[in-house]
Order: sequence, then C-alpha cells, then structure tokens
Amino acid sequence: MNHPDSVPDSDPSAESIPQSNAHSIQPGSQRRRRLGARREAAKAETREALISAAMAAFSEEGLDNPSLDAICARAGYTRGAFYVHFKDREELIQAVSERFLGRLLEGVRHYDESPAAMFNLVGRLMDAATAQDNVPLHQFLHAAGRSEVLQERYLGALRTASEHICDATQLSQARASMRGDVDPGQLAWLLLALTTGVQALREVGAPIDSRRMGDLLSYLLQRA
Repeated sequence: MNHPDSVPDSDPSAESIPQSNAHSIQPGSQRRRRLGARREAAKAETREALISAAMAAFSEEGLDNPSLDAICARAGYTRGAFYVHFKDREELIQAVSERFLGRLLEGVRHYDESPAAMFNLVGRLMDAATAQDNVPLHQFLHAAGRSEVLQERYLGALRTASEHICDATQLSQARASMRGDVDPGQLAWLLLALTTGVQALREVGAPIDSRRMGDLLSYLLQRA
C-alpha cells in the first residue's frame, strides 16, 4: 500500500509506446516536473486534511484534549504523515489558528461598494463570531498567551481587520449612509471587541442573538 504522501516514480501510461509515436514522449525534465507537481498536490491535500481534522477536534474537545493519534485517525493518515508537515503539536495549533483567524479576516476583507457596506460587514462579523466549528476562544487566547508567535499572529490579524473595517466605515460615511461623527479607528476596535465578546459569551451559554445585536448596532450607526 502506498504512503498517502507518495507518488509512483514511473508513469504507467508512458510504457510500451510505439516507435511511430516516439516524438510524443516527453523529455525527462518535463516528466520530473509533472511528477513533482503531483507530489506537491498530494502533500497539500494531506496537510489540508490534518488541519481540518484538528480544527474539528479542537472545536469539539478544546485545544489540549485531542491526542495527535486521534487527529491523525480522523484525517485518515498516520503519525508519520503528520511529522512530514508539522514539527510538533504547537506547530499544528499555529496552522489551525491561521485558519481560525482567516475566517475573521474573510468577514471584513471583502466589502461591497454600496452605501450599506458597513452594515453588511457588521452582519458578517456577527456570523463569524457564532460559527459552530470555531476553536473555543478562551482556549485559543490561552494558547496565544503561551506562544509569542501565536500572539503576534493574532495581533497582526486584528490590526489587518481593523484597517478593513476603517475602510468600510469611511466608505459608508462618504456615501452619507452612516453617521459622520463616528471615529473609524475607534469603531473598528469596538467591533472587534464586540465580536470577541459575543463568541466568549456564547461559549458559556449566554442567550446571545448575534443577528439582533448586529441590527441594533447598525441602527445606532445610521445617519439620522
């Protein structure tokens, strides 16, 4: 049985080619590039499966509880495949965190050009805060407290998100759909704090209706 990350060294389709078709045989260097691309694709697929399995396990059991064996089994790969892609558990957590933070950025990176750009963005932030398969926020923050690398990535993602929120705020203010006396920078960090709070309260069972909260905030921000 082949290793999940392995790719055959030879291409069966290239065997027994008639002499009349010899001109169609690819040079060795081109064949090696093709095989290299296949290997890279297989490696990327394995890494993606491991990260997805880890994210699902962490969302169900927390960052510290699932064993590496359980995560590998969930992904359908061995510990050997795991160590091809990650040095240790901490490196896996960092990869999962990048996915987790990517969701936050995805919610604010692409905003429309309509006068309601800011209000639509608020709704996406609330949706991101209540996603069912999020990594538990309190455990993520605890992990960030232990890792300077993870902490810097988290702060970097927050800074990037605040910049996008500022842009959307200024656009809505320019279109006269939002109050002009609101400071875009302060509003950006207020929204990020609200998103974090909504997720934390949801994890302890608070009766949070994120959509209604988003609608209320949008109402308060509307130009009179």
